[in-house]
Amino acid sequence: MGKNRRHFIALCALGVMGFGCSDDSGKHASCEDIRCPAGSTCSEELGQCVPDSQKCPQTPCAHGTVCNETTGVCEAEPSNRCPENPCPDGTVCNPSTGLCTSNDTDLCKNTECPANTTCNPNTGVCDPISTDLCKDVQCPSGSTCDPDTGDCKEKKPCNGMTCDPGFTLNPAICECEGGPQYKCLADTDCKSDPEIYTYPEYCDLSTHTCQNANCKGKTWDPEYQYCSVTGKIVCYENRCGDGDIGCDCNGVAECDTSTHYCKADCSFEDEGNIILNWSFEDWNGSALKNWTLVDNSYANGGNVVKSKKSSHCSTAAELQNDSTKIARLEGDPIDLPDPTFIDGNRKYDCSIQAFGEGVLNLGFRTLDAEGKEIAENTTAQTKTFSSSSSYQKIEFKMSISPEAKSVQPLLGFRKSSADTNASITVDALSCIAADNICNGVTCESWEICSLNGTPKPEGGYIGTCKPLDGYCSVNNDKTLGCAANIETCNTTTHRCESIEGSCATHAACPTGQKCDTASHKCVEGDRCEGVTCSAEYRACDPITAACTVDVAHNRCLRSSDCLKDNPVCDPETHTCVPESATSSTGKPLNIVPNGSFEEWDEITIGEYKPVTYTLPTSWYGTEENFYIYPTHLVSELDMGKIHPYSAATHSGDFALQIDFTTQPAKRFTSFGFDVPAGSFDCSYWVRGKGQVRIHSFSSRGEQSKTEFTTIDSLEWTRIPFDIKSSSSDMRLVFYVSNTDAAKDHIQIDDVVCVPWNY
Repeated sequence: MGKNRRHFIALCALGVMGFGCSDDSGKHASCEDIRCPAGSTCSEELGQCVPDSQKCPQTPCAHGTVCNETTGVCEAEPSNRCPENPCPDGTVCNPSTGLCTSNDTDLCKNTECPANTTCNPNTGVCDPISTDLCKDVQCPSGSTCDPDTGDCKEKKPCNGMTCDPGFTLNPAICECEGGPQYKCLADTDCKSDPEIYTYPEYCDLSTHTCQNANCKGKTWDPEYQYCSVTGKIVCYENRCGDGDIGCDCNGVAECDTSTHYCKADCSFEDEGNIILNWSFEDWNGSALKNWTLVDNSYANGGNVVKSKKSSHCSTAAELQNDSTKIARLEGDPIDLPDPTFIDGNRKYDCSIQAFGEGVLNLGFRTLDAEGKEIAENTTAQTKTFSSSSSYQKIEFKMSISPEAKSVQPLLGFRKSSADTNASITVDALSCIAADNICNGVTCESWEICSLNGTPKPEGGYIGTCKPLDGYCSVNNDKTLGCAANIETCNTTTHRCESIEGSCATHAACPTGQKCDTASHKCVEGDRCEGVTCSAEYRACDPITAACTVDVAHNRCLRSSDCLKDNPVCDPETHTCVPESATSSTGKPLNIVPNGSFEEWDEITIGEYKPVTYTLPTSWYGTEENFYIYPTHLVSELDMGKIHPYSAATHSGDFALQIDFTTQPAKRFTSFGFDVPAGSFDCSYWVRGKGQVRIHSFSSRGEQSKTEFTTIDSLEWTRIPFDIKSSSSDMRLVFYVSNTDAAKDHIQIDDVVCVPWNY
């Protein structure tokens, strides 16, 4: 028995920290021969080692249990602990605690409790003051007890639980899931080995992002500075600071410490730059000189303001737009020097400094000698800015045809999204002629360099000198500039001279003779002999021998072939007919309602002070009578500026007179009218003094247009234009300005559009 008990005690000693042991005999054991390890003592009651941590003073028991003072173990609370606990006279046994207390009904009468406890009137025992207001509160389903008030409130998912950066709260189980990815919680989440990475990193706990460890503890102004990979605080390009290292202007400019921009010498300019007011320095109050903000009815949110945040000199231009439609800043036309070469376009290398928010389109428009548009490229380069605060250099190119006499720079700008407005600051726009293979080539005074060059021995090409128009040269027995077989080059004057008796065209021959194209000699004969014209409305011209429209017999191809009395070409018969003529189907040839302005209506406007105006029927279009896109191009000329005119018409009894002596031009618009699918040959007649142009619009948008024509004559002039339509609607818009009473302002008559299907 002794041997077996010692074996039992040894097993208990091994498991004392995890559980209690008892003798299988079921008898009470004593602590004789039991040695307990540190942190435990032997229980005489149990005959086993019990951890000291389970003694009552250190172990609060759960509700409904009490601590056994002998064993230190929490046990179920007996319903009545008094039967085995007789109390002396004058006291009674408390069934909840089994303690003998005074039989006075006020059990707390003489009880003083320590701090943070209170006397329980039912037991006379000092209990801890409970801070759990929800201890005995039972809330209905869907609500929970508020621990601050003890009130039941609607249950919220996870009770406002939050997760550490980089983790995500799963509301289904109220647990934080995931882990740091782009976010960091400690330096160990960032790269650190300098032998592997360009620079070490640390975790910035304010943003939970990995940052350059070389910049840790340093401060800078992010508006114009940044910390480099080496930990040096430097400024962005063209930005500067007051005494900051790496933030000076390199001795070529002064620093404006109020804006932190370098102000360069205003006298500096790229050599050969053709742009007017290129650095946006010249302003007339709030208006930028040499530049115009286009009044674009599609985008009316554009604005241009002076900015002190310049990259050159002292000012720049800030382009603002609260619309996603393009607003445009257009430069004044710039006169171009005559080309110094032929057989190719003039090209310019351009650049601009810009920063900000929005979309910037860089482009140009070329004009002829009369200021009429030749070509337009509004998106030679496009740049989208996203809250940039430092200047960037943006480059683009201009390619200009030889016939162009001037060029306009175009700066289009809009906001990139509905969330932010456009605000783009621009400065230092430069356009310089690009190099080509004629650079450095010297030609004679009667020659010019051609871009159709010749190969160089070392590779590449060099420009070739060719004679100017009207001049000639002989090189290696090859004559340039003269007509073969009929001209020879005088090597002294470098002029072409005719070979006697030779001809190139019939016009070089005397009357009654024609030019034999085989021998280039003038011979006797009818120039139209053997010439057959394919169309019956054409005839051979006896002077040129070419098939032309037989105008002499009232035949036509287009209305421009017709004269005043019969101004419209019937496309079925190819004969000139009056403006009121009808087709074989009985419908009017002219699809423009009241195009001859013969019909007029009286319109009364105003309820209290009515005014009556006389307006042409189907004209003076408003939003109510357009019914086609875009509805905003309504008539804007005052009704009092529109008059019937009978003093000198092109045809019929009346023409339209418009009296508008100022500028810019204002609109006079037709009603919307139906147009069959197809193409139409159109024209109108005009006389008087002023400026006029016409546009056409359909549901497809803008159609063809004419440029402004300056009129200063009492003779009627025909202005041709075309329209095309795959939809059933159209309207015409006249723009008129600068009229003069000296010639009865501007008069318009016979607006005609007939089918064109050749």
